[in-house]
Amino acid sequence: AVYRSEEIKLREGDIIVVYSDGISESVDDKGEFFGEKRIYDIVLKSKHLSSKEIAERILKEVKNFSSDNPDYGDDISLGIIKVL
Repeated sequence: AVYRSEEIKLREGDIIVVYSDGISESVDDKGEFFGEKRIYDIVLKSKHLSSKEIAERILKEVKNFSSDNPDYGDDISLGIIKVL
């Protein structure tokens, strides 16, 4: 595998979200993925909240989204970093 590195300048108010596929690939009872767009939308609507509150909101939405799917059960990891 080939990896590349890149530097990105962060500014006050930027939010970094790191998550495992257990979040983005959570599936509802119709077989639809939770997806990156839902994560992005939650973060955008929650940018005024603390990192902890954003993480809690994402986890709550994932749980609600996949709660009717009896096969849901992938492990999830989530980290939120806000630049102050």
